[in-house]
Amino acid sequence: MRNNRKFHIFYRGLFQIYSVCILRLHTRPFFHPCAACMPRPQKWKRLLITSKKFAHKGAKELKKQIDNAILYTTEGLTSSTGGNILKTEVIFMRILFQGDSITDAGRNRADKYDLGEGYPFYAAALIKEKYPDRKFEFINKGVSGDRAELLLARWQEDAINIQPDVISILIGVNDTWHNSAPQTNWMKHEYFEYCYRTILEDVKKNTNAKIIMIEQFLLYTDDKAYFRTDLAPKIEITRKLAREYADAYIPMDGLFAKASVDKEPTFWAEDGVHPTKAGAQLMASYYLDAISPFIDSFSDN
Repeated sequence: MRNNRKFHIFYRGLFQIYSVCILRLHTRPFFHPCAACMPRPQKWKRLLITSKKFAHKGAKELKKQIDNAILYTTEGLTSSTGGNILKTEVIFMRILFQGDSITDAGRNRADKYDLGEGYPFYAAALIKEKYPDRKFEFINKGVSGDRAELLLARWQEDAINIQPDVISILIGVNDTWHNSAPQTNWMKHEYFEYCYRTILEDVKKNTNAKIIMIEQFLLYTDDKAYFRTDLAPKIEITRKLAREYADAYIPMDGLFAKASVDKEPTFWAEDGVHPTKAGAQLMASYYLDAISPFIDSFSDN
């Protein structure tokens, strides 16, 4: 009896301390304060729990309540044993945008939910419009000026630790641009491939995320036309890696070339690299096409 009371006090205190936590519902889960320690099978739901009390009558009863806490709505969670959580928010899918300034797009880096003014902002709006009954968590971690090697350096903190369900990556144009003067100083293709491959391999090994690779692109402008000498082989490397690692691939260099038949290249990106509003919206439409099958299959699970 004394031992049962100790367990009761221990778990009661534990849940009061962790009043805001992530509970992932598996076949037979049990609470652990460190979400990274929990397995991530394909079929799961994530609930953001904000409550200071969880009805229980001791450790065994508490575990039973958690095991049976499978009936939920966006208004509240009710267990089959009568315990309830007063306020919950269903997180259906976590989507992470990664890349350079095209992804960054002026975001407020102090706020991980600020999506900036580029394609992530418009893609998120389209996704929410198409799936209004789903709760998405959109995170933008793009950093202006990033090359593949810089993205690799921050990958653990800005990608793996986040454990997204879907991650999109757009990188590569700076690997050409920032090494364009003199023109003989191009980054070696082998090094670009090594950095990008390491990033993708890390995602495959340490997350269950679906990978959307977005092809680096360059629209025609007189001052950057010579970038093609180095960019074209690196795009081929990106395509090769996509065949090995990507769950979806958006060939933006080709898609912008196609769009530039009807509109001047500068309509889509004034400097040939950074999309205008129209360019960002075009990218977002292709992003929606790429991610929709994942959302649909996630719904079925």
